[in-house]
Amino acid sequence: MDKARVITLFIGVVHAGSFSQAAVDAGLSAQAVSKAIRQLEEYLGVRLFHRTTRSLSLTDEGQRLFDWPILACACSTRHWIMYRTAARRSMA
Repeated sequence: MDKARVITLFIGVVHAGSFSQAAVDAGLSAQAVSKAIRQLEEYLGVRLFHRTTRSLSLTDEGQRLFDWPILACACSTRHWIMYRTAARRSMA
């Protein structure tokens, strides 16, 4: 598991509010994003999201991870770079 990639996808899902939009933003399939989040949850031993067919929200553990200052700073920068790269590809 590429931890930096998976954490970046986690941040992307939080920002996008959905697995499918995070997948579009990252240039991946929704299944790939979902699998990456499942791997991160298994690695950490906690659920990060409450998932239903109609909504997605962070668990307390997911919120703590998202609020972690070092993670937020590093991953927001990486996510921004990924977002800009994907936007450029879609405009070409």
